[in-house]
Amino acid sequence: MPFPKKFTREQLNRAEKLGIPKATLYKRLKSGWTAEKACSTPSNKYPKVTRNNSGKIQKKTTSNKPGYISKRFDLSEKHDRLLCQLTEQRGLTQSDYLREIVEAYLETA
Repeated sequence: MPFPKKFTREQLNRAEKLGIPKATLYKRLKSGWTAEKACSTPSNKYPKVTRNNSGKIQKKTTSNKPGYISKRFDLSEKHDRLLCQLTEQRGLTQSDYLREIVEAYLETA
């Protein structure tokens, strides 16, 4: 199966609405997924991603854990990529990784 260099605009829009990073799309293609399946299958690994009017990534994390409050924040694309790399290396979800960082920081404050 040939490896397409680009996705259609429609496919990229659909993937963005589902919160699928472009890097994930190309990894899926490399793994043998069709372009259509790569763009239409939500990623279970990371929370849904949207962009605000200024182009910054917004993530809404939810928590089913008693005693925890959900928070929403904005990240630049650069920092989002770095966060994705770090959480993947640690084998954690982004919310768990960030919670560890914030809790460790607050313990020293």
